Amino acid sequence: MVRSIFSKISPSIFTKEAKSPHQTSKSEQLLIDICSYDVQKALQQLNTDLKKGLTSAEAEERLDKYGYNGLAHSKTFSIWIDLFNRLKSPLVIQLLIIVFVSAFIGEVTSTLIVGSMVLLSVGLSYVLDRRSSKAVESLGKRVQSHEVLIRDGKEVEVPMSDVVPGDIVLLHAGSIIPADLRLISTKDFFVSQSILTGESMPIEKKADEVKLKSGFVFELENACFQGSNVLSGSARGVVVNTGIKTYFGTISEKLAEKRVETSFDKGVKSFMWLMIRFMVVMVFAVFMIVGITKGDWIEALLFGLSIAVGLTPEMLPMIVTVNLAKGALTMSKKKVIVKQLSSIQNFGAIDILCTDKT
Repeated sequence: MVRSIFSKISPSIFTKEAKSPHQTSKSEQLLIDICSYDVQKALQQLNTDLKKGLTSAEAEERLDKYGYNGLAHSKTFSIWIDLFNRLKSPLVIQLLIIVFVSAFIGEVTSTLIVGSMVLLSVGLSYVLDRRSSKAVESLGKRVQSHEVLIRDGKEVEVPMSDVVPGDIVLLHAGSIIPADLRLISTKDFFVSQSILTGESMPIEKKADEVKLKSGFVFELENACFQGSNVLSGSARGVVVNTGIKTYFGTISEKLAEKRVETSFDKGVKSFMWLMIRFMVVMVFAVFMIVGITKGDWIEALLFGLSIAVGLTPEMLPMIVTVNLAKGALTMSKKKVIVKQLSSIQNFGAIDILCTDKT
């Protein structure tokens, strides 16, 4: 089965990806440079002290300069912008056109029915998505990691979001790496980078300076990356990059960009364009036939518009939203939060799911 899958992929794609050089960002280059120095020079470059760490004043100043040590999040829109974006769906636009046409020709009943279907569909999807977003935010506030740092010459515990470049971090078994950092001392120190590389085998880290040859940051033996976790041993490290400047942060920034159109969205859009083309042909044919045979072109236009109303699946948005909402509520009973309703159908459409050993 695997051979049949890869046989459908053009070899030129693999060749192109293999030959394409890795583009090192400024934050990655900074980490590479810091890791190439000895411990004393690395601390000097970051303007910090091995024994005393940063002072509270320096930490506040750097927090204002570099920002909180958090990942990028999708942009939150106001209620009106969010509803407007939902109204831009081809199916909803077609139904809104039907509403205006029905009101224009005096079909009050059709106007009320189709309009209510649009309102219920858009309103229900908005309410459920907003509820899911609030649930995710609530979980994020409850689960806040704290890190042990050296500040003002003393060990203190601070929220992970308050970690800044130059902080001296104390790490031990079970710790989550709070930022991209350069190790300054280690003792039997092993970490797991599976969240970044997919490799579940533990990796030993050391504090000796490393001259990177390949240009890929994961090969730095004296660097740890945000999101990885400590399996055994203990270590101290100095923070180099925080927030979206970390390797993990750049990934989250890409994921927080504009949502990619799902296969479900593409399917609905394709169906609606098919319906629109069929409707245009039918309305034009009916308009010409009635106009030529009866000679009353106004009546022919109104009859053609009524055909358009009849051909439009007014209940489709409502049926789709209700079914997806039912799936989201069912999954919520299994303690699963659905942030996007369309993702339910996207998962259901999977034919082959490929996973690695991790």
